[in-house]
Amino acid sequence: LVTNEVKNVAVKARAAPPALPESPLICNSQDQMLVQQLAEIIKVYGGNIEQDEEFN
Repeated sequence: LVTNEVKNVAVKARAAPPALPESPLICNSQDQMLVQQLAEIIKVYGGNIEQDEEFN
């Protein structure tokens, strides 16, 4: 997920994406659900920060 987001930002900025380490596979379904929930939280906070005029 992070790799895709970084690549998307790099494409929008017309820059080369940085080299990122390979992420390990998550075999446990509970761990996978936790990672997905954390990713959604990060997206929400990131979107809120982008829209916050005082922050930018």
